[in-house]
Amino acid sequence: MDTPISRAQTPNNASDDAAQRDTPDPPRRVVDDPIQTDATSYVVQPSPDDIEAITTRFRRLTGLRLCSWQAFVTAVCNTGKKDLFVLAPPGAGKTLAFLAPLIFNPHHIVVIICPLIALGSQHFKSCVALGISAIELTAKTATNANYKDIARCLFRVIIAPPEVANRDPRFVKLFKVNAFALRFYRVIADEVHCVEEWSDFRPQYLNFDLLLHWLPPRARFLCASATVTDALRARIMKTFRLQPKTTELIRLNNDCPNIFFAVRKMSGTPTNYNDLLSLLPSDPDLIAYDCPPPPKFMVFMPSKKECVEARLFLMHHLPLHSVGRICWFFSDCSEGYKNKMLQDLKDGKIWGMFCTDSAGMGIDVPDVRIVIQWGIKNVTFATLYQRIGRGGRDRSLQALALVYVENAHWPDDGKGKAPLKTSVKREAPDDEIPSKRVKIEEKEVR
Repeated sequence: MDTPISRAQTPNNASDDAAQRDTPDPPRRVVDDPIQTDATSYVVQPSPDDIEAITTRFRRLTGLRLCSWQAFVTAVCNTGKKDLFVLAPPGAGKTLAFLAPLIFNPHHIVVIICPLIALGSQHFKSCVALGISAIELTAKTATNANYKDIARCLFRVIIAPPEVANRDPRFVKLFKVNAFALRFYRVIADEVHCVEEWSDFRPQYLNFDLLLHWLPPRARFLCASATVTDALRARIMKTFRLQPKTTELIRLNNDCPNIFFAVRKMSGTPTNYNDLLSLLPSDPDLIAYDCPPPPKFMVFMPSKKECVEARLFLMHHLPLHSVGRICWFFSDCSEGYKNKMLQDLKDGKIWGMFCTDSAGMGIDVPDVRIVIQWGIKNVTFATLYQRIGRGGRDRSLQALALVYVENAHWPDDGKGKAPLKTSVKREAPDDEIPSKRVKIEEKEVR
């Protein structure tokens, strides 16, 4: 019978690869306060020459050029001796950063824990573009035959939601297969802020004990997000049993200088969508079939009900040949529909969409010019920033982030109205998103 190996133990019969390293893996344990201890290197930090060498070689192998921070991530991953925590703004290239090491290590296998199927599909396409074999485990693809192929190391990237990684016994049994365990080297937790943000309705995000129990001791973590505070980072490190002395923090400036912000008061109730007519051309009834499209937009609504209502409202103001230019996008939609709508949005076949958090992370449409948050009730700063990050991903384009605030939360005169700041949860004053340039535009958005 196989004996489980805890990540907190270093077995005597470790693999030859682990035994031959100059520096043994330090034991992992839960630390009381990972933020209070400065991270120190177990290995020499990559030099500028190392970064340049990695950038040059990667460009020769793929035709793509790494940013300096992406090359730094690659260099640290190549050592295999440190965990990483990467905090970078939306659209900065986090996906390329954690896939690039696989180009230099053709025998390594990684698991990407991904919260959304649409985001997982995007990671799968990125792997295919780089020539990396990958599989996305969904309800359709998590078959016994595919698990056997994974155990035979036919895939180098396994993309899975937390429910599969933590609950499917076939998944954890992969680490009992020697061939797979010897080649496995890293867990990538993408959009890692969901560990806490979504744990109330996806409890498997807080229960990684089974996965951690079976991981090979030399396996490392890479946590990536755009919205993690220091306090949240400490809790995530405890969840994954990461030690500060072996965790490299890479933090980029989260400012998006091409995105301008505006805050407006709703002209009516949250179910009155007249404010959204500004998304359409001046005379929508006179729109020609081949007219130039308005700026591409994404409107984030509180629920799928509002998505449907808002889309139907705008459809009534469009000629018949244009009603299909606007769509809704939420979790209940089929994966085929969501993939088609995202592709149509990229191709310009549709003008925009009304969506929920299903489109709030990792969706890479480079030319979205307008992002609207409809209402701020129960919206955290992390959620708001992730949604705003869907706009202006092409940094050469200017984009507008527009927040419509309910009358109940608009601080007009202070008489019985809640101030704006109380409607958005925050942990501490230092949790605020870095300041951005503000542009208050009184005219309609075109």
